[in-house]
Amino acid sequence: KSVGWKSMAENIEPNDDGQCFAFKLPPHDCWMSDSELGTLLHGRWQTRRVVVTKEIVAFARVGQGIIVDMIPLLEIQQVTNMTSADEPMDKKNIKYAFMIATSSEGYNSGRTYYLKANRESDRKRLVQQIMSLSTLAKKRADMKSKWSASQ
Repeated sequence: KSVGWKSMAENIEPNDDGQCFAFKLPPHDCWMSDSELGTLLHGRWQTRRVVVTKEIVAFARVGQGIIVDMIPLLEIQQVTNMTSADEPMDKKNIKYAFMIATSSEGYNSGRTYYLKANRESDRKRLVQQIMSLSTLAKKRADMKSKWSASQ
């Protein structure tokens, strides 16, 4: 089962104030992984729930099911381990950290995400998984585009 980031209308619900709407996390059967990771926000590491599907990397506050940010896998340019030369703010605290660079023309306008796992094995698994799923998403989109062009 696949839930695209553009076709998540069934996952919309009103916020507590009833004024705004928010995306819920996709259904559990779409998840490839679910982790609590550090995310570098405003110069500080903050813990977020990170759910990876075949279409997106979704971010939510721990204990909540509302997406606060997301990265479409199609728009991931690179996933790499972080070094002190890469990290703009908190250079002392990059053990088990990695970066996700996004397309400048995409949903995140070229933003680079800084994430930190709790163990080296988790970092390796997540980097590999996100890179593999991003490659597959791009191949699916390319095949769909070629098929549509041939019609």
